[in-house]
Amino acid sequence: MQKIALYRKYRPEKFSEIYGQDHITRVLSNALKENMVSHAYLFSGPRGTGKTSVARILAKALNCESRTGSNACGKCKSCRAIKENATLDLIEIDAASNRGIDEIRDLREKIKFAPSESSYKIFIIDEVHMLTKEAFNALLKTLEEPPSHAFFILATTEINRVPTTIISRCQRHDFKRIKLKDIVTRLHFITEKEKIKTSDDALELIAEASEGGLRDALSILDQLSSTGLREISSKDIVEIIGLAPHKEVFGFIKSLISGNIKKTLKTVNRLAKSGFDLVIFTRAIQEEVSKIIIAKLVGIDEVEGTAEQLEDIAQISATVETSKLSALSRGLSELQKNFRSGIDPEFALSIFVIDTSESEGASTSQEIKSEKIEVPTKEVKKKDLPIKDKRTNGQWHHFLLEVKAKNNTLHAFLRVANPLFTDNDLCLNFPYKFHKEKLEESKNRIIVEDIVEKVYGKRYQVRCLLNENLGRGSLPQSSDEAVSILGGEVVVND
Repeated sequence: MQKIALYRKYRPEKFSEIYGQDHITRVLSNALKENMVSHAYLFSGPRGTGKTSVARILAKALNCESRTGSNACGKCKSCRAIKENATLDLIEIDAASNRGIDEIRDLREKIKFAPSESSYKIFIIDEVHMLTKEAFNALLKTLEEPPSHAFFILATTEINRVPTTIISRCQRHDFKRIKLKDIVTRLHFITEKEKIKTSDDALELIAEASEGGLRDALSILDQLSSTGLREISSKDIVEIIGLAPHKEVFGFIKSLISGNIKKTLKTVNRLAKSGFDLVIFTRAIQEEVSKIIIAKLVGIDEVEGTAEQLEDIAQISATVETSKLSALSRGLSELQKNFRSGIDPEFALSIFVIDTSESEGASTSQEIKSEKIEVPTKEVKKKDLPIKDKRTNGQWHHFLLEVKAKNNTLHAFLRVANPLFTDNDLCLNFPYKFHKEKLEESKNRIIVEDIVEKVYGKRYQVRCLLNENLGRGSLPQSSDEAVSILGGEVVVND
């Protein structure tokens, strides 16, 4: 026998069973009682907050043969048909897969026909923002003047993509993320019904992971209950769902804010080696930083979270300046954009750590010194190496910009190199063997020589030298320099 998903099994059947949307269910209930239901509704809000459930409850109430006030009886022929998806008078359309003008024209044709069994023909269009411009235009006239037997309920998670002409023809209701305590209450009820053993902190963690969506919370609970565990603990949730551990997230935030670059980088390295998803970890950091900002500016009472989280949030918000938290939040947002470009998460997060520490004025243990450089080669004589060379000043900066436009990884390598020019050679002294070997690769050396010729107007032969004393005993002076410490395997693209 096929198992019914929890979010389907416990789908609300009455307005009173909808959590966290009282401002909407109250209005709709009164409209039904007073027989003042609008011909078109637009439900907007995050996923899993009850938009489709409310739409179906409203549809059931409209066609119920024995409705009492705003509540459908749930027993008449129409109610049973809607619950079993066996009625022709409730038409649900997924605009994500039926988004063209032809589908809307077909819908307009169906509207003309009277209901086959019920009092009204009701159309629910989910993810309506996915309709094409032409489809919206075709829907517009129908929404404005529908037949008396037709009702429309549109639902969307992206209200900004719905044309204002459509919005103006509907009664709009905005669904909110469901509060953590409401989700926990519902989870308690369902776990008792299903005889699933869980701890209170485990339910809080599930609610936190759902991001205000009850459907997501039930999906997580469903997944956990199918593992065969005798009792679901918070540790199981972290391991199975892949959530960022609370202690790791706040430990990272605290060490980052305090400028402890060594400890922060060790955390990144340890999590990466253990196989943890650093994209999820970064998103968790961003969420907690946002809560810290709210706690600082508005008050801890306005923040949702577990008891342990709220304690850490209160502590950090009381001791860290708003400007520092704001800068951290902006940096994290930019970092997540970089993830979408395909960059290695460990590398990107490590660079972010170094950039953040630099911007906060974190000091390094020793300045990188470049005045004493040995050139162990017979082909370039030491007396030919100038101590100061105008070619390593403004023109070198221009050269680095050209390299960055061509290949960002090569730019990172060259930023830590000490360049020395002779009549025909460009000697690049590196503090790390890894850099030297990468620049000696034929494809990379040719790129550098070509850009040198473009900037300096002369062809120089690139020679790569190793001087480990350049980087010994010092922390990186820039984010790009950190490649040598953090890179391991760096892929250099052509």
